[in-house]
Amino acid sequence: MALSRARSRKKASITSLIDVIFLLLLFFMLASTFTRFSEIELQPAGAAQGAATQQDSVCTVLVGRETVSLDGVDLPASQLGLRVGEAIDARGCSIFLTVTPEASTQALVDVVTSLGAIPGASIRVGRI
Repeated sequence: MALSRARSRKKASITSLIDVIFLLLLFFMLASTFTRFSEIELQPAGAAQGAATQQDSVCTVLVGRETVSLDGVDLPASQLGLRVGEAIDARGCSIFLTVTPEASTQALVDVVTSLGAIPGASIRVGRI
């Protein structure tokens, strides 16, 4: 009768597991973004009608595919904030923002961001 020799188990090495966890941690840190997303507050045109009666006039901003117009006059996007600020100071108008179906979402966000930086601006959004 042969006696079987008892096998001793080797201790499990967790070095490779730690390496995998470290690589996953590094991947997710590099793949994620740490920027804060900004919020843009908008009011539907119907909700702000009471405020519109207090204003003297309305400045209409139309965002197109490649153009932005203020009261029917095409402007470069860089001058929109300045022109609307002048119109608010001169006429005390509120801003009515409309978008054509061809306009990109990024163009709308750029325009709303530039209009939101104007002190005292009241922005209403509607459809054509």
